[in-house]
Parts: sequence; structure tokens; C-alpha cells
Amino acid sequence: QRAKEGELVRTINHIKGVERSRVHLAIPQKSAFLDEEKKPTASVILDLAPGFNPNEDQVRGIQRMVSASIQGMELNNVTIISNSGKPLSQNSDDPAAAFAAANMDYQRKFERKLEDKVKSILGTVMGEGKVTAQINADFDFSRVAESQTTYDGENTAIRSSERDIDKMEGVRPLPSGQPGVRTNIPGAENQTGQSPIASNSTNRNRETINYDVPRTQRNVEKPMAQLKRLSISVMVDTAAVADANAPGGSRQEAVSEARLAEFRSLVANSVGWDKDRDPPIEVRSISFFKEDLEAATLAAQAAERNKLFQNIAQWAAIGLIFTLFFLFVVRPFIKWVTENTVDSVEDFLPQTLEELEKVQSKQVAQSLEDILPEIEEKVDPEKVQSEMLKEKVVSLVNDNPHKASQILHEWIAEKPKDSAKDSKTA
Repeated sequence: QRAKEGELVRTINHIKGVERSRVHLAIPQKSAFLDEEKKPTASVILDLAPGFNPNEDQVRGIQRMVSASIQGMELNNVTIISNSGKPLSQNSDDPAAAFAAANMDYQRKFERKLEDKVKSILGTVMGEGKVTAQINADFDFSRVAESQTTYDGENTAIRSSERDIDKMEGVRPLPSGQPGVRTNIPGAENQTGQSPIASNSTNRNRETINYDVPRTQRNVEKPMAQLKRLSISVMVDTAAVADANAPGGSRQEAVSEARLAEFRSLVANSVGWDKDRDPPIEVRSISFFKEDLEAATLAAQAAERNKLFQNIAQWAAIGLIFTLFFLFVVRPFIKWVTENTVDSVEDFLPQTLEELEKVQSKQVAQSLEDILPEIEEKVDPEKVQSEMLKEKVVSLVNDNPHKASQILHEWIAEKPKDSAKDSKTA
């Protein structure tokens, strides 16, 4: 896991605008049950370069790179923040929230694009940094699908026709008899007569005609982002006009209304302004705040000098501390060491035979008593008896005390070895 984090850090650091980064991976242990298995997550901290602000595409690119590097990691499980703690990635499990965030991002990009276009057009006339624009766009992000069917009743055509004709003729007797109660009494005599006859004739015609009417059907799906309203506000800086009486030989004067009207026309044509839909374009001439570059340069130079003086004072303080440490710590220690050692070989070796005899008689110079027999063995006996030779040896020691001291130390070191050899032979 550490190796993966290091590789991701080195890859992210190659992105332009990212100075340093840090990646934390949370990879859960594999579970034997699928419903208990958890997805891995990642957190990325970006230390961005001054003035650099990554856009949505760059952030999504880092998310995709990290999620593709870890098996099973989803895109929304990668969180990216800046070194100031500002979240850069839009992570949401709610589709509606993600849809709203995408719509807001689309609106911001659209507004920034139109603002840059206005600054580019008017900046060529007024100069760089003398135009600022603010555009607010109102969009309708609802999805609308329409189905429209149109019938042409004038250009109809007969597709089929059917005609049925029915004719019936016949006769039937008309009702007859004596009306009243007598004829309705049971047992009464029925008086019959000749019944009148009526003829019946019926004619029925039925015709069915099927027309083919032309029909046009259109399915229209309107785009999600429909511009409903566009509000535009533009500010231009005042223009410099030559004036001999003014300080510096020029003075600031507001742009004329005729010039502002030309600017409104240019802005309207460049951003697609609609007079029936959008409010009027506001273009004003206002004096911008101008920073004194000379004062800013002097302030920067003063800050650089102060920083240089601080560095010099810092190193001077460090040197002073080392000097005081040497004078009050190192030097007294060296002095103490040198005072407790032998100053020269003259204080260690006797100068004459009398001094040698005095040294031998003292317990403090017991080590010299062990040296004399060795000196007598190495020197010719005949020369030892000569007082002159002894005086010469003393003078040589005085002339070369350091060398004589080394010889004497070597003799002292060899004395125990010789005594050990003698004990073995005995």
C-alpha cells in the first residue's frame, strides 16, 4: 500500500501546477461475503502553485487516474482537497445532487466564456486591464420532449367507399271493428266486416367513404440548458487626456456616452443579446483604482533589504556564538590542559650529573632510575666515564628537547619488554 501511495504521489507531482501532493489509500480486507465487502477509498491532498486553480476537467482526470490504479475503486470514492482544505472534487452518491452540480459548473463556464469575450473585444480598444465585465446567465435545465401531429384536411384522398341500398314494398290490413265496451264483453257477437288494406314501401340508402388524410408527426426533445435570461454589466476605465495644467501632463476623463453606446452594440453582438428576452446592457465609465507601481517597487526593494539584513544578522549572531564559545569554553580548557602537562623536556631531564644524582635520590623521579641502566648498556663504557661526553649529551638535549623526549619515551616503553624477556630466560 505504501508503494502504491508513493507511485501515485510521483505521478500526480508531474501535473502542471501541482508542486507537492500526498495520497492516502484505505483498502479494506477482502470478505468472504459479498454483502459485507466494502469498496476502497482514497484521499488526495494537493499543494498547488501560487495562482493556479485546477478546473473541473483536471480534477476529474486525477480522480480517474487514482481510481483506475486501485482495483475495485469507484470514481466517487476519490476525494481531492487543496492544501488550504478547500474541496476540489464533487463527490455525491445522490444523482440529483450530482446533476445540480454539473448544471452549476456549466453555467459558470458559460458566464466566464462570455466575460472573457467581452474583455477581449473592448480590451483592444481601451487597453489591457481597463475593462471588467460581469455576466449572469439564467438557464432552464429541465428536460422537455414534445410530440406533435399535424393533419392536412384540404389535401384528402378517398381510400375506400361502400354503398348499401335497401328497398322494401308490402301491404297490411288496417285495424277495424266497433269500438266500445260491447265488443269487449265475453260472449258478445262479433261483428265483422271487410277490413281496409294499406300498402307499405321503404327505401334505405347507406354509403361509407374512407378518406386518407395526410398526417405529419414530429418528436422534438428540447435541449436541457435553455437560456432564459442574460444580464450584462460592463465597466470601462476612464481615458487619459493630455492636459498641460494637470500633474504629469494628463488627466483622467470619463468615456463619452456616444462611445459607450458603441460599446453596448459591440457587446450585444458578441454575446448574442436578445432585446425581447434580456434586460438592457449596462456599460459605465468609472475610474479604476491604480496602484502606485513606483511605491510598490520601493516597498519590495525595502523588503528585500530587510530580508538581507536579517540573514546577515542571523549569520553574525551564529559567528558571535561560536567566538564566545571558543573564548570562554574551548580556550580555558586548552589552557588548563597545557598547564597540567610538562612544558618542556628541560624540566624532565637533568642538566648535570649533580642534578641526576638528586633526581635519583627522590621518589618522584623513580622512573628515571629505571632508565639509567638502559642508557649505560647502550652507551660505550669508556665514553660514559668521560665527563665531557656527558656534558655534550646534556647540550644536545638542550638543543633538541622534543627529540630527546621522544627517545626517552621509547626507552621507557622498551624497559618492560626487556625485563619480561629476562624473566623468561631466567
